[in-house]
Amino acid sequence: MIQFVIDTNVLIKDPGIITRWSPNYKILIPRFIFGELDRTTSRLGQVGNFWKTLDQAIKTGFVTIYEQEVLISEDLYPRAKNLRLSEVDLQLFALTRHLLKQDNDAILVTNDRALRVFSEELGVKTYDLFQFQSLALSFKTTNIEELKSDETIKQFQNKRFIYGAISGISISVVVYILKSNFDIVYNTINIWGTLLVLFILGVSFFLFRTNFRFEYGIIELSFGFYITSRTFFDKDFDFMQIGIVEMAQIITGIYVMVRGLSNIDDGIAGRTYEPTWKKLTRLRGNNNR
Repeated sequence: MIQFVIDTNVLIKDPGIITRWSPNYKILIPRFIFGELDRTTSRLGQVGNFWKTLDQAIKTGFVTIYEQEVLISEDLYPRAKNLRLSEVDLQLFALTRHLLKQDNDAILVTNDRALRVFSEELGVKTYDLFQFQSLALSFKTTNIEELKSDETIKQFQNKRFIYGAISGISISVVVYILKSNFDIVYNTINIWGTLLVLFILGVSFFLFRTNFRFEYGIIELSFGFYITSRTFFDKDFDFMQIGIVEMAQIITGIYVMVRGLSNIDDGIAGRTYEPTWKKLTRLRGNNNR
């Protein structure tokens, strides 16, 4: 996961970046920039709204506040003086480099060109606000307004995951029961009624898939597994006598399972478990979608 250390000028330029959350990156705001933030927001008349937004982002887990003291190496001051960098600028650089030394993937986000030149020369990667926004847009994010009052992003994501899993499994069970009792259902509904029900089911499943792709993926995966495994539970099944019909059924089931996993892959984007899912499903560390 990428950790973005955010500079004051970026927060002032676009406070909205702290109201969007993704499991693919972490926004880190150092405590030592709060004084600079307070002075800047006071001058711009943004005090109340900004601090209220920041407080909400902290409570919900959208951002993390770095509380520890940051030490600055003495050899940095001569070069920093030539570029007219402030003490806060040096602390931002030192913090990002400290995170990198701890084997964290850290990037300093600042619109200060001098600080970017200074950091890049010393091996610390930087983004400006536009680059950070472009990266954030490449991921599915959760807006802070989607959360209920006093609800954290972890609680919100866990709730979505549990509801999605329960919904997907429940519908799979219902479909299985309907299939098992198909003759009874069929004999109690006339042909036109059946066609109407099938049409409604088709539209309903489309809408369900569009809005609840993760849950639909579980249903499709379950159904595909049922199709594949059904062949092996035939009373007269014999591995030596598998024919074209049985092979077609097995392959069809596997195909449906792959489609289900693909829908789960799309549906899990932007959720807490996306990084873990990618580690399990991407080869050679390739996490690009």
